[in-house]
Amino acid sequence: MKSKIGGWLSVLMLTGSGAQAMHAGDGLPVTSNAYVALSVQGSVGLLNGSALETVYTGVEGSRYKVSELDWDIKNVVMVGANLSVTLHNQIWLNAGLWGAATHGSGQMNDWDWLLGEQGSPWTDWSLSEVDVTRASLLDLNVAVEVLRVGDWGLRGIAGYKYNAWQWEDHGVRHIYSSNPAVPGGFRNDVAEENGHTGIIYEQWFHIPYLGAGLNYTNGGWVVDGYALVGPYVIASDRDQHLNRRLLFEEDFSGGQYFGAGVRAAYVFQSGLFLGAALDGQAIPEIIGDTTIVDQRTGARSTSGNTAGIANQAWMLALSGGYKF
Repeated sequence: MKSKIGGWLSVLMLTGSGAQAMHAGDGLPVTSNAYVALSVQGSVGLLNGSALETVYTGVEGSRYKVSELDWDIKNVVMVGANLSVTLHNQIWLNAGLWGAATHGSGQMNDWDWLLGEQGSPWTDWSLSEVDVTRASLLDLNVAVEVLRVGDWGLRGIAGYKYNAWQWEDHGVRHIYSSNPAVPGGFRNDVAEENGHTGIIYEQWFHIPYLGAGLNYTNGGWVVDGYALVGPYVIASDRDQHLNRRLLFEEDFSGGQYFGAGVRAAYVFQSGLFLGAALDGQAIPEIIGDTTIVDQRTGARSTSGNTAGIANQAWMLALSGGYKF
């Protein structure tokens, strides 16, 4: 990105039977009369998605975008663990943690609009390969069965998610404008880059949420589905420009989160279970404030409503575990 210019993750996660991909799912049904039961599981999955970083200028009502960075989350292998405590086969206390085992294979497109007016053509663009150097997902929730009709159960869910992400770019090529306002200076600098890391970008999300889950059991089979909504997401990001020694830090609040997922599992008589899950999440763009730090001098400046952040991801996972 020539000038910073830089500011969907709810995870579709199952909460009905325990083997979720990105959500701490409920323990599997208890067939004994035990008041307290425990289930543990591990999972491995393939994560894909994208993150958005945007920068705006102008006053309210006439604000326009001057930069957009689109960061891929592509083919990242995730591993995770889930613990669930079941109380009287009606209340579930769940905790799950997932992390990236690989860096993936995505790209980052960086666009700037420096002609100073809404609707003007882009002036600068660059392409980078990116490594996802951090993808950490934490989920804590409680689920309560509110209705059961035969093999079907309806559950209410309340929980908290924490997501942390980090990318490093490796420059591939760029098209820059030395002076976009004069003839000959518009998109006149075209060059290949050498793979050097110029930007390290991070995102953090705090997501309290509510939702509902539907659970079906038949013999050894358990099928779950869920939907979640977070009405007040708090987020922050950090964009470090290594060559220019500039640090951009942004804070956001009041965003929304949407998540959903489905999962099927088979429970063997021994207590072992195997399953597959598809989960997804989305956090639409949130507008927030920017602080710029010159790391050479320590000078700082802050501006309001000048940054944007968004994230979306989905994961297909296989899992296995044991219920006690």
